[in-house]
Amino acid sequence: MFRSCGGYCGCRSLMFDFNISNLRTPVLPHNQLSSIRSDALSGLATLMTLSLHHNQIDVLEDHAFRSLCSLTQLDLAHNRIVAVSGSSLAHLTQLVQLDLSHNFLRALAADLVLPLRSLRELRLDDNDISMVTADALPALSALRRLTLADNPLNCDCSMSPFAEWLTNMSQVPPLDRETPVCATPPSLENGLLGEVSPEDLVCGEENDDLAPPGGPLSPTLPISTQVMLRSFQYDGAIITLVWHVEVAALPYSCDNLFVYEEIGSHEVLIESNPLRCNSSDVADSQVLPVSFPSEGYLPGRRYRYCVVLLVGGGATSDEMVLGLGCSDVIPLVLTTSQFEARSEPVFRPGLSSISIASLHANVTSAGTMLVG
Repeated sequence: MFRSCGGYCGCRSLMFDFNISNLRTPVLPHNQLSSIRSDALSGLATLMTLSLHHNQIDVLEDHAFRSLCSLTQLDLAHNRIVAVSGSSLAHLTQLVQLDLSHNFLRALAADLVLPLRSLRELRLDDNDISMVTADALPALSALRRLTLADNPLNCDCSMSPFAEWLTNMSQVPPLDRETPVCATPPSLENGLLGEVSPEDLVCGEENDDLAPPGGPLSPTLPISTQVMLRSFQYDGAIITLVWHVEVAALPYSCDNLFVYEEIGSHEVLIESNPLRCNSSDVADSQVLPVSFPSEGYLPGRRYRYCVVLLVGGGATSDEMVLGLGCSDVIPLVLTTSQFEARSEPVFRPGLSSISIASLHANVTSAGTMLVG
């Protein structure tokens, strides 16, 4: 028997708390598990199959599967996993089948597959995978099944090694080799990666420095770079960016916020959200605060943030340009400094600005109320 205590005390980590050494095939779906703790499965050296699909797992702690030296099948489908470190799976040397479909993985990289020396079947359908890194390919050479349907693959020059791998891996069924489908660039949209000509897998021009890395911007408007990140704050739940907008970029309205994750030598677009605000809505139009939840972002990972404004259209001119500001690549770590109190509102992606004139509450216990 196991203990998830999901509906009782708020603890939703998998942990077995008495001797079940003869267990062979535990099936634990729909238990609202949110993490697998390090050594949670100790004492299960003879376990062959583990099914944890349809939970809420977003964290696989390092050495979570240390004791499962005999495990051959692991089902983690339909969870919330964003990334898998090599240390999480390092001890699964006998694993043959791994199902990570319907999660939020952003790349197929060496960390995921290198420890799995016996892996023959890997299912990654319906994730957020936009790239397959070249260093992962040697570990994939023994695969007999690989599915990557419904992933937003960015078919640029970095995908050339994987495209070649798809062409040469005759032991993988043809239907599997047809699952990697290009989402970008537009010229290759919905094309089968394995059938794309190598000459078409190209990267952007070297002088195209003004566009966000891999990010979509309208080609019909000129671009201004008069927006700069002034401060960054992360409290463990909320990311707050305060941008400085130069006078030359006034007036403006907000358009979009792009977030990129650094994966190896690449930056992968992981989020794009509309941003609704206007310079006339703030007391200081040169200060633009943007705040959004950090759910889905991993502490310690490195991200770049880009804000896009529509500049102009005021009384003196009808001409519009794009105002673009991008931060440096910033590691997501808790910040200790606090921002000064500000009278202007903080804008959140996807939300129109909201003005609260009054608030009445009947409070019966101590706590925190979030108005968003």
